[in-house]
Amino acid sequence: QHHPMSEGREMMKAMEKLFLEHKVDIVFNGHVHAYERTHPVKYGEIDRESGIPYVTIGDGGNREQFAIPWKKRQPAWSALREFAYGFGIFEILNSSHAEWKWIRNNDTWNVNPHTLTGDRAIYNRLHKFW
Repeated sequence: QHHPMSEGREMMKAMEKLFLEHKVDIVFNGHVHAYERTHPVKYGEIDRESGIPYVTIGDGGNREQFAIPWKKRQPAWSALREFAYGFGIFEILNSSHAEWKWIRNNDTWNVNPHTLTGDRAIYNRLHKFW
């Protein structure tokens, strides 16, 4: 089964205060088994004003395949989680806006073969929305 969030909780506990103090806009993490993007979170709660979105991406391929299923139901702070291979593109549009896209591979793991775009989020530094 997929590892619970508690696996990374100690790292988050150690780093989150530093991330918040320095107004980190987004955090990218790697993991070989899955894709997940959170809503902006602060100390485990959704906070659209001062929270930070976390993107776990490392799903470019893995000989072990996916660690499925997830252990728990998708929590409220999780915007999207999926088992599929793919890659991401983070584009800085201007001084206040950026766009994140996660693109699924065109393979048998693609849950929606009609589209390769698995996720898309627009970030606005002034209003912190995704």
